[in-house]
Amino acid sequence: GLALMAACFVSAGLLFIPRMGIEVDEALVGSGIYPNSAPWFSVRIAGHDVPVMLMSHLGAIKALFYAVLFKLTPPRPMSLRLPTLLVAAGSLWVFFAFLERAISRRAAWIGTALLATDTSYTLMNAIDYGPVTLQLLFKLSAVTLGLKFHQSGRRSALAGAFLCLGLGLWDKAIFGWVLAGLAVGVMVVFPREAWRHMNVRNVAIAAVALLVG
Repeated sequence: GLALMAACFVSAGLLFIPRMGIEVDEALVGSGIYPNSAPWFSVRIAGHDVPVMLMSHLGAIKALFYAVLFKLTPPRPMSLRLPTLLVAAGSLWVFFAFLERAISRRAAWIGTALLATDTSYTLMNAIDYGPVTLQLLFKLSAVTLGLKFHQSGRRSALAGAFLCLGLGLWDKAIFGWVLAGLAVGVMVVFPREAWRHMNVRNVAIAAVALLVG
């Protein structure tokens, strides 16, 4: 079921990977990898400059991943794009879990099938112009874990949700708006449910997890 859907999604994305030129934001990870690159901020650890921020509003999570990957395989369209395509395929599982919890299993199958076959979603993740693929994964994971916390009361899910939101804030300029939108949306649409979970312990767990992320 889901595995076949994800495989079809990846197969469709593979058709585009070698056929389109590298977009400038897509190549931004090089700013945190190569000697002549210039990350906005880095720290020196054991004689090596470790990038922390690629730009004033963009962190280096993706660059750190590709720094390791490019030691194993040279940079080329496939090695640059396949990882984000696989992450996007994994996001289909998260989306399915969210819809199943929020609505029903039938809705989860229909919604995930629509997303997996959406042309924009395929192209956007086959050519990840910067932080988009990870942003979608962190946002979906946070919402799914937040819903799990609301339904089960498990504080580990609460911590996981805010950890994902913290990780999403590596893209500070854009994900800040996402975070603000989620906060306002929850307080406007589900004020009673939100206030019911507002206690010192939950707020402390959420704050620490967000900061760790």
